[in-house]
Formats: sequence, C-alpha cells, structure tokens
Amino acid sequence: MDVNSGYIGHSMSRRAAEAYEDGEMPKSKWTKKAMVAAIQAYCDEFDMFFAPDVLKGMHKDEVFERFFHKSSWHHTSKFFNETDFYKLDEDAVCGSFRPMNPTEVAERDAVRRQAIEKEWAEREAMRVARIEQLDRHRAYREEHGFAPDTVAAFAHEHPECCHERVSRKGNRILSYIDYLGHEQVCPIDRIGETHLHGFDATEPGSFDRAIECHQLHSTRGMPGDDRITLGGEAQAMKAASAEMADSAGKHDIGLDAR
Repeated sequence: MDVNSGYIGHSMSRRAAEAYEDGEMPKSKWTKKAMVAAIQAYCDEFDMFFAPDVLKGMHKDEVFERFFHKSSWHHTSKFFNETDFYKLDEDAVCGSFRPMNPTEVAERDAVRRQAIEKEWAEREAMRVARIEQLDRHRAYREEHGFAPDTVAAFAHEHPECCHERVSRKGNRILSYIDYLGHEQVCPIDRIGETHLHGFDATEPGSFDRAIECHQLHSTRGMPGDDRITLGGEAQAMKAASAEMADSAGKHDIGLDAR
C-alpha cells in the first residue's frame, strides 16, 4: 500500500493512529480494566477523588455507557472499514467524582514522593551492589585467571563435586554438577570460558543446595549412616581429594584452567 495514502500498513489510517495516541479507541478495545484506568488517571491528573465504590458492581457495558462517548470515526483494516472511536466523557467523570480537598492532595503527593524516593533508593542500592560485584569479579579473575562464575571457578572451589576423566574419544573432560545437582560435562580446555548458571565464587553459599543434594546422593549405597555436610566432612573430603590427586600425579584443575 502506498505510504502516502494516509494509511499505516494495512491496519489503520494515520488519523486512527493519532486518535489512539489521544486516548480514543474503538469500543472493542475498551476493556473494563482499561476504562477504570482511564477514569483513575483523569481523577489523578485533575485532583479528583477517585472513589472505587462509584464503579463497584457495575458491568463493563454499564461503565462504558456512563463514562464514554463517541468522539470520531476512522478507517481501519485493509477493507477501509469506518470504525467508531470512543473516549472518556470528562463531564461524566466530574459529575461522579468530587474534587479533592487540599489535605487530600497533600497526602496523595506525599505518598507519591515516598514511592519515588523508595524506587530511587532501590535502584541506587542495585547500582552499588552491581559495582561491588564487578569489583569482586575483577579481583577474582586477576587472582585465579578465570571468572568466578565459570566451571573452572567451581572446580577450584569445590573439587569434591568434580571429577576429571577421559572420554571415549580420548579427550579430557570434567564432570561437575549444575544448580539442580545434575551431572554435566565440559572439555577441560573449555572450563575457563564456560559459565555455570547460578554459581558465583565470590558469593558464599550460592551453590550450597546443589552441593548438598549431590553429596547426599553420593552417599547412597555407602555403608553406615553418616551424612556428608558442608560444614564438616565436606572440607575433609576436599582435602582428601587434593591429596589423592597429588599422589596420582594429576594436575590441579584450577591451575590447568589458567
């Protein structure tokens, strides 16, 4: 369709699009939620006291007939249908909702300011926390040679949950757990660039639940009722694993990833 014909694509005329921007819509587009929002926005803009009880119990068609009126018509669809557009009846709103008194206006403005200040404070806190996280990540990378959210970092911090082996094709791979405690594998030469969802070596406890599930699963079928916990025997397990790796002449996973 010719762009100079006054139509936008095949959906509506340019004037119809302008009507939408001015708060006009066909009746089918005015849902009850949209109508209530329009009434409330008008009351807020012109310091009218929005009393929900005025609309309580009213059906969609009743709200439409009482507070909206035909304002224009425009061509819509590829068939150039003549569609009626409707907008909020400001006189009806003013006749149904009273003006706010100075005290009510002041209270509303105070609540609005508090909400804005709270939102600003939350965003600022998030910004500061993000900067601090980036600083921690940078320091960790400089110290270890890989990012703190990678498989290499997880293997370095939790070797008891990792196992290096050789695949059927003769490639060295690392077996580790994901945030659900499920076993995953990764080529050794890729662990430094493979990110592990949910893990952050600079955030203590970020993977505790997954590690606990893995350790409890590992104890099934073993003699005795002793359970491995993060606070005690897991640390001994970590040390024993390191000693076994040294005695077998294996390379440290963390060092290989550098």
